[in-house]
Amino acid sequence: MPDNKTIYKRIGGGLAVVATVLTILVSVDALKNDQPDIEVAEFAIDRPGAINANVYSMTPDNPFLEETLTNSVVDVTLRNRGNEGALITGIELLVTGHYQDQPCGAIGGDLAVSASYDFIVPENPQLPLTLTQGVRNEVPANEYTRFSITLGPDEQLYQVYTDLYSFDVFVRISESDDQILVGQGKIAVDSADLRILRDAIQGDREFAPECAERRAQEIFRIHEMPGISSPELSELVKLTSADHEYYSGLDRRRRLSALRACW
Repeated sequence: MPDNKTIYKRIGGGLAVVATVLTILVSVDALKNDQPDIEVAEFAIDRPGAINANVYSMTPDNPFLEETLTNSVVDVTLRNRGNEGALITGIELLVTGHYQDQPCGAIGGDLAVSASYDFIVPENPQLPLTLTQGVRNEVPANEYTRFSITLGPDEQLYQVYTDLYSFDVFVRISESDDQILVGQGKIAVDSADLRILRDAIQGDREFAPECAERRAQEIFRIHEMPGISSPELSELVKLTSADHEYYSGLDRRRRLSALRACW
């Protein structure tokens, strides 16, 4: 039977082992807390922003104009939960979907517009398309940072075309060189007054129903992509969904017309 001294030694040794393990665990946990820890606090596409643009003639005789377009801005708010500062060195935009909405009938006017978007999407982009922008945004420990971005086409026919995009936004952190997905969105970028779009949609429904049907399908295709929608896209969906019953009934009416033709 072991004496008291032996028992005390064994207990003391056990306590020493436990203390060592606890010290290691605390050290590992402290090491984790000493790293930057970026999380998404908010991702929104609901704020209108003024974007400088140049309107010019497709023919050299007309004068050059300056315009300010109003389109929704992508707002991102990040939080650094770690105890060390973080440095954001890049923003990446992955364009996953695109549709250029245009009237089904004749197009009038000869003006084009080019706006100063942060990310310029080329005409007829090959998807998926990655666009990058270098930044230097320091996020102190336990602090927030916010930035906004705009995106749009290199050129549009003025007050005629509307470009729809679905996209993912990533940021790159210098310490780990990792990419962090901060949000997914869908946006409609246009230089046209909403009344012009409304009139065009109503006119196409009456005079070019098959074209109007394809337009609605493409708009809904972008709308159903992952992410949140801008107010402009939501309004465009609302305008076309008002005719959803008409579009969905086209096939039935065509079948009835074919049957009547056989009678």
